[in-house]
Amino acid sequence: MIPHSHAEESQLARTPEFQAARAIELAASELETLRLQALDLAETLSTHIRSLKARSRDMRDRPFRTEEPASERR
Repeated sequence: MIPHSHAEESQLARTPEFQAARAIELAASELETLRLQALDLAETLSTHIRSLKARSRDMRDRPFRTEEPASERR
């Protein structure tokens, strides 16, 4: 049914089928928003993990320091 007037449109909007379809559209939109947020979070976490791995390699590759720190020499 294609509404031809505001009254018909208003009547159609009150039907359970229309309300269910609208609820599904809203849920789909919310899911898409969550999907995009999850992708963004995954990228952020991936970036942090790469940074931590690089930092770990840097620490591992440094020569071991055998001197006591200045605060412990006294």
